[in-house]
Amino acid sequence: MNLRDNILGGLFKSPFKLKAEVSDLKKQLADVQLIKRQYNMAKLSRLSNDWLTTAKSFNYDIAQGGVKLIARARELEQNDPYAKKVLRLLEKNVVGPKGFLFRNKSGEYVKDNKTGEFRFVYDKLANLKFEEAWWEWNLNKYCSINQRASFKRLCKQAVRSTWRDGEIFFKKIRGSVNKFGYALQPIDPIYCDHSLNKDLGNGRYIIMGVEVDETRKPLAYYFRTSNIKNEVQIAFVNYGSYERIEADKIIHLFIEELPGQIRGITQFAPAGIRMKMLYGFEESALTRSRFSARTPGVISKQPNQMALSGPGIDVTEKDADGDWILDMEDGEFLKVKDGYDLKSLESDYPHPLHKEATKLALRGIAAGNDVGYSSISGDYESVTWHSGKLEKMDERDGYTDIQQWFIEDFLNVVAYDFMEMGMLSGAINLPIGKLEKFYVPVFLGRGWDYTNPKEEIQADIEGLAAGVKTMEEVLSRRGIDMDEHFDQLAREAEKRKEDEEKYGVEFIWTKPAAAPQQPMPANDKPMDDEDDDMMDSKKPKNGKGNKKLLEELI
Repeated sequence: MNLRDNILGGLFKSPFKLKAEVSDLKKQLADVQLIKRQYNMAKLSRLSNDWLTTAKSFNYDIAQGGVKLIARARELEQNDPYAKKVLRLLEKNVVGPKGFLFRNKSGEYVKDNKTGEFRFVYDKLANLKFEEAWWEWNLNKYCSINQRASFKRLCKQAVRSTWRDGEIFFKKIRGSVNKFGYALQPIDPIYCDHSLNKDLGNGRYIIMGVEVDETRKPLAYYFRTSNIKNEVQIAFVNYGSYERIEADKIIHLFIEELPGQIRGITQFAPAGIRMKMLYGFEESALTRSRFSARTPGVISKQPNQMALSGPGIDVTEKDADGDWILDMEDGEFLKVKDGYDLKSLESDYPHPLHKEATKLALRGIAAGNDVGYSSISGDYESVTWHSGKLEKMDERDGYTDIQQWFIEDFLNVVAYDFMEMGMLSGAINLPIGKLEKFYVPVFLGRGWDYTNPKEEIQADIEGLAAGVKTMEEVLSRRGIDMDEHFDQLAREAEKRKEDEEKYGVEFIWTKPAAAPQQPMPANDKPMDDEDDDMMDSKKPKNGKGNKKLLEELI
């Protein structure tokens, strides 16, 4: 069939046949468009051929990394200053210099006989007993099995190990270990064997050293046994020999990133390669710069010249190639004799772009560890007040988030066991049958001072006056317990009163500074006596309002 027949055939096709062919073409075009419409990240091209396309179990990735990840993270901690800085920032900002403040808030609802309404009344005596016992148990002779670390130090070890190794284990020691009947024993995560996997039957499995059921609930942990005398040896554990410990005797602390995750993973993982490369880059750059500074030039023998002696300085040795071995001190000048040339060595190190390359790497390291660039680098050269404030606010939000995780997964667990064993041992003289009623722990992590005190305190005062903020909210943001704060204010007021009576003087700092008066608009009239009386009638009748209390805080 020639072209003419094709054209005539197409012109004289029936409408129904043409309609069917058009519909078929539209469907094919839609299929083509559907194939083209997909996520760019999922497309296969020469730019993404080396990108993974198979999703694996997160537990598989952890098992494959295993001890290698822990070993490399620890090597970074030992030798890399930026890794060390990240861990110190976590210790200082998550736990802080004073640790977590413990308050117990147990109580009950009591009916008011006059109004008939129920109000919550704190059990002050029981709470005080728990708080005093907790403070004493926090001492190193009680909380730590080896009596070396206080509870604050154990908390810092837990945060540090969780970030560096991905996890840490604590064994609960119950019984006659001390007067409270409770202590903690930290266990290095490398003792829990990542390579131990076994089907135990009856729906129980050992996965990476953790015995779980079909819901992945931990039932027990398998730790390699060891002898303390082998701690200084490379092979310090007994391979193939394990101690099985029930899960209710272990606190397994790690950040769970995916559902069903069984073991922790180092938080250095996303930035670890950058940290290693930057360490090597800086080491090489420093070595190159030092070499350039110590090597001013090269002495070479001129061609077709006969040198009668050495190159102008005292030399007595030659190397295997017959070249002179020179020993000179910094700042010494060379006198070159006839027959020799002194050629200067030009080097581009320290390189002018070294700083920018370091900044680029450090930004990625800071992002991977969720800390500020200026905090990890110590580089405040280009930081403005506003950018520094934004960085600190974001950084503190991250620390607060870690604090809350630490309270939920570690401190609350320890507090329950401590209260239970303390009552059973008699160290806390309260009935064990009311444990669930008494167990209302509240932990306050460290807070931070205002970044812009004048404006932020004024905003708090106005928020309290408007009722959109509470005193407890304002104080807890700075890591201060409200009840303790008010008690301290009362004690200080009493002390000031006693000192004023004793010395017969009025201390200047006893009264808060008056708020600055706003200028009165020209069209406004001064307040008359009637308006003044009306304003007085709206003042709080119970003494000091929230605004007055916060002014005393300042």
